[in-house]
Amino acid sequence: MKLFNEVNWYGRAMGRYASFSGRAIRSEYWYFALISFLLGAGAALLDRRLQTESTFYLLVTLVHAIPSLSVLVRRLHDTDRTGWWVLAAFTLIGAIPLLAFVCQRGTPAANRFGAALDGKGRPVPVAALPELTTAPSPARDPIGEVERLAELRAKGAISDAEFERMKATVFDAAGSTGNALQA
Repeated sequence: MKLFNEVNWYGRAMGRYASFSGRAIRSEYWYFALISFLLGAGAALLDRRLQTESTFYLLVTLVHAIPSLSVLVRRLHDTDRTGWWVLAAFTLIGAIPLLAFVCQRGTPAANRFGAALDGKGRPVPVAALPELTTAPSPARDPIGEVERLAELRAKGAISDAEFERMKATVFDAAGSTGNALQA
């Protein structure tokens, strides 16, 4: 059911309502924005119908204030930008690049804010990155391979356990091709 997917994105953003770390893909951000807007419009109509002084609209706005800010910051993180860009929204000129940033595709690999995310908002498994799981060729330097893996671990693209497993694979491949490391 298609509608259920959109509600899931909204629920995911609300579930991480105060988490300003990590990344949020475009679907999470835009479905959250859409459903929040629809809830606000519904609350405004209810206020008008019941002739209240924006009581329901104010309640919906207050409930969504922090989650809106956190999902926006995580969306900026997905494009490898700091959350401080949110302050640009307070100026008309600054709001234009901010809108462009949230429309952009996220960085395809891990960045300083976390691992790459797939289309469902889950971290991309290392197995999906073929250059990380293939054994090194005899011409490759095993030390250089391990240094590259260490950089990926430092960026959060691979876990410590994956790093150790891949490092062992590099050293095993180097030993079997005659390129064993000298002590």
